[in-house]
Amino acid sequence: MSPREGEEASKAQWRNDVLSGLRTAYDTPLTGTVPTLGFPFQEGVFLKLEHVSGRWWCSFEPHTFVDVPRERHTAEDGPDATIISSPPEKPLEHHGGDPAGDWRRERWARRYNRNWARIVDAWAQLLTGGSDGKLHAFGLDGSAGIDAEFLISPITAWSRPRNHHDYFERNR
Repeated sequence: MSPREGEEASKAQWRNDVLSGLRTAYDTPLTGTVPTLGFPFQEGVFLKLEHVSGRWWCSFEPHTFVDVPRERHTAEDGPDATIISSPPEKPLEHHGGDPAGDWRRERWARRYNRNWARIVDAWAQLLTGGSDGKLHAFGLDGSAGIDAEFLISPITAWSRPRNHHDYFERNR
């Protein structure tokens, strides 16, 4: 991958090194354009913290994000005007839901059985890749202020849910 505009070669090399595990695991480009639609896409994760069974868990789910254009209306535009804008404010009307949904499902259908474990492992290594096992929210040095520090294990876990567990009863 070549350096971005104005980026030092060492920074580009660092980025290539950091993303190499993901490129190997996915075995497809991490960014690009959705064929026939022309919308940009990028691989990423949904990341969340959950408190379950008295412990905090950092969970993530790999996902392909597609930047679908949105529309916005302003009073100056008049009632019939539509302006395609970014960042998105109001979804465009698409017949059949997500216009990139079929493409995304087909992209992931080929991954689940073949390399799902490699993708999860690559994200776990990337998300826990601090040199001392610690991640910092902002990367501040001690003299600049207080920074949140996290110690996250690269060991992943998965279990089949028990439907009668309190966690699954929370919406009832």
